[in-house]
Amino acid sequence: MVNNKRPQCFTSEQARTFVKATAVHELEALFTIALATGMRRGELLALRWCDIDEITRSVHIQRTLSYVQGAFALSKCERTLVLPSPLLTLLCEHCVHQSDLVFCK
Repeated sequence: MVNNKRPQCFTSEQARTFVKATAVHELEALFTIALATGMRRGELLALRWCDIDEITRSVHIQRTLSYVQGAFALSKCERTLVLPSPLLTLLCEHCVHQSDLVFCK
């Protein structure tokens, strides 16, 4: 079955409202990074701190997490995104709440 629907994107105003509404949420960093980068859910959930390079301000996406037939599975993927300074700052602030995985809640 092919889904021919185009994904709907936030308008600029909707994006600002969303960021403001999630500013106090424990997953603020996840929501903001997803919105700003377009990273997929599985990429975000498989992201590790070692994938983030503060010097080059980039995130190297190497794996994706999915739920298949009642079990979690990691798959390989490969892409690199540059992070604007405010996103890197947000991740650094988020770092104190997590150890190995960036987003594990």
